[in-house]
Amino acid sequence: MKMAWGGLLIGMSALPAVAMNCESSSRQGELQGKFDASGEVCFDLPTLGENYVSATISGVTDARLLDENNRRLRTLLAGGPPDGEQTLLFSLPVNRASALVLHGEEGTCWHFRWRMKETTALAKTQALDPVSP
Repeated sequence: MKMAWGGLLIGMSALPAVAMNCESSSRQGELQGKFDASGEVCFDLPTLGENYVSATISGVTDARLLDENNRRLRTLLAGGPPDGEQTLLFSLPVNRASALVLHGEEGTCWHFRWRMKETTALAKTQALDPVSP
């Protein structure tokens, strides 16, 4: 009996998180709101080539980047203060869907301002042109 329960618990912990209803986001913008009873808000991020995100958040205690299966790619903020602003700089997965989940205390106002910048790769071979004195 112990083995059956142990297998069930292991199986349940391997499942991805329950699908969330996420708001769509563009390459840049600004949104604000109030955390509901769940204490979280989710944003689907555009699927682009390699890109970087610069964001400013307030009222948020935790921020996570999730993949298309709701698995955590990275934690961006953990145990942050609910007051004041936080700045996030992070890269998104290349040509893969992702979502940003912000957590905070129920009833707390949140503010999210972001800008995505798509990068361009440098040439693999560049001629060396040293400058001599």
